[in-house]
Amino acid sequence: GQVPKDENNNMISGTIEEETLATLKTIARVIAHEGATLSDVVRITTYLEDTRDFGRYNKAFLEGIGDAVLARTTVEAKAVINTKIEMDAIVYKPLPASK
Repeated sequence: GQVPKDENNNMISGTIEEETLATLKTIARVIAHEGATLSDVVRITTYLEDTRDFGRYNKAFLEGIGDAVLARTTVEAKAVINTKIEMDAIVYKPLPASK
């Protein structure tokens, strides 16, 4: 899973909105190494430290994911340490057709 980190791999601690957007940016950076974008994500599972944050998380998630269409699940996970959120993503990026 991915957690909110900056470009230098330092943890970001903030509001649930800030951590949500930072985690999506972390995912985007990781998958970019394989030529994928958030539009190639087909599923995200989110682990929230506190489900009372769901409304604010959901608003930030929808803002951060843009036009991507994907399946997602959100669960409460008290084992998330030193962060309000963790996400894992499944990406589908077809290989280019060979000639």
